[in-house]
Amino acid sequence: MRKENISDAVIRRLPRYYRQLTDLCNRGVVRISSHSLGQEMNITASQNPPGFQLFR
Repeated sequence: MRKENISDAVIRRLPRYYRQLTDLCNRGVVRISSHSLGQEMNITASQNPPGFQLFR
């Protein structure tokens, strides 16, 4: 995927996603919905990058 296809806002949030997903993994969470991830991060589900559903 080329950088032009990824919004700057998503790129700025990548470290937050990484920290949150690492924390969830450490808590034994192996699957989470966009809605629940958004709640964990205090963002809307629509702010999660499309394609996160590909990670299983």
